Amino acid sequence: MKKNDTKEQAYIAGRVEKAKKIIAVLEDFLSVTIENKKILDIGTGHGGIANYIASLNNKVISVDVKNSICLDTKQLFEQQIVENETLPFENESFDIILSNHIIEHVEEQKLHLSEIYRVLKPDGVCYFASPNRYFIREPHFDMYFIHYLPKGLAHKVFSLFGKTETINLNGYFKTKKMIGKAGFVSKEYTVKIINDPKRFYMKSLLNIKYPSCVKIISPTNIFVLSKR
Repeated sequence: MKKNDTKEQAYIAGRVEKAKKIIAVLEDFLSVTIENKKILDIGTGHGGIANYIASLNNKVISVDVKNSICLDTKQLFEQQIVENETLPFENESFDIILSNHIIEHVEEQKLHLSEIYRVLKPDGVCYFASPNRYFIREPHFDMYFIHYLPKGLAHKVFSLFGKTETINLNGYFKTKKMIGKAGFVSKEYTVKIINDPKRFYMKSLLNIKYPSCVKIISPTNIFVLSKR
């Protein structure tokens, strides 16, 4: 097996652990088992997360701009290809929506959030995770500090290294502001996950308890969103 193939398989296997973390967060927030739910996974990618959650007796529909599904088992979810942030669903269609590291890839971030609000049921919730611009490492390009530059200049510098994908990172405070303007109430899970890694299927780096302010520089910010 080639090195790139091995890396790809490891990534796909890691999607199951990510799915378990997402489920643990949602079950902590809702205090119920996640089953018999209608769930939308936005930007499904390889499909590992959607497939695992569908295996827990949920109806999962995924949307993405292209078909990148690569599974080593039967596909258990439905996929629809979309052109942009507009979702092809009726209002208040889903119990749960997943936006897991998607917002930095979309052109219309406000529309992304407003569409989630539109298709989410009144008592529904959204798992929302976003990379944090304040963290020193840019995760998509595996480079340090360059993303601190103004976005236009940062993109030019990244392009010099052959990194041509446009990534629009937001810092913690901007993310919170956008969530609120979209009409959501948010519960922060970033620090709770860091301080209780086993419960949320995360690896523990240091056996210490972090203060709440660490969310400002955390690599990722994680929220559960609900309607007012």
